[in-house]
Amino acid sequence: MQPYKEQPNKIQPYKEQPNIIQTYKKKAEITVFLSLIFLVVISFVFILIKSARVSYIRTRIEGSTLIALNSAVSEYNKILFDKFNLLFVDTTYKGVLEGGDESFKEHFDKYFEINLYGDMSYALEFTSSDVSDTVYASNNNYEPVLSQIKYYIDDVLGFDNSSEDEILNEYIDLCISENTDMSLYEEIYEAGCDEKLEFIVEKINECMREEYGYHFDFSKHLQSVSTTVYVSDDLKVYECTKQECLGIGIK
Repeated sequence: MQPYKEQPNKIQPYKEQPNIIQTYKKKAEITVFLSLIFLVVISFVFILIKSARVSYIRTRIEGSTLIALNSAVSEYNKILFDKFNLLFVDTTYKGVLEGGDESFKEHFDKYFEINLYGDMSYALEFTSSDVSDTVYASNNNYEPVLSQIKYYIDDVLGFDNSSEDEILNEYIDLCISENTDMSLYEEIYEAGCDEKLEFIVEKINECMREEYGYHFDFSKHLQSVSTTVYVSDDLKVYECTKQECLGIGIK
């Protein structure tokens, strides 16, 4: 029997193990950082897309409003312009409609819808429109008619610095006398400006009724107008206002 010998200690000395958890933490920092950056970039991209969409919608609505308004006022009374050089829109449309703001609005809405829904509308819905600031030929004792007469005589024909009385006499000679036997109205040249303008309007009415029949109504002829449209999508309601005045140089 062998004598007992103390066995050598086979237990290995302790060696510090690498911190695995800490190593993974250091690697995850990059993933978290990239995730945060990705969220910021994606949010920024969506903001840009939304801004571009809103900008497109506003531009489309503004363009559709302007085109529709120009289309509506382009339906001026051609006979009135050819005979008397006066630019007005007949809102009765030769007696087809009652005339006034609602009749003009009906034509404007038709043109606006055609332009708004011409191609991709981005889920836009035309909700309503308003017509305001309308100026008709008969406003303020036919002041819009007088303004256009002044513009025609002074700016178009070049009679600069003429008095109002001279302007009306010149207009009677050039436009009214072609459609009226002025030998019966020689005294009108000596009358006041208000009487001259009243005479001009009366003769225009008489002449135009021969062309139109009883449908002609000078009081429902439009010179200027302001239109406001309201268009909605899933998020908000867009508003756009445009104004148009017939007759270059008319204040």
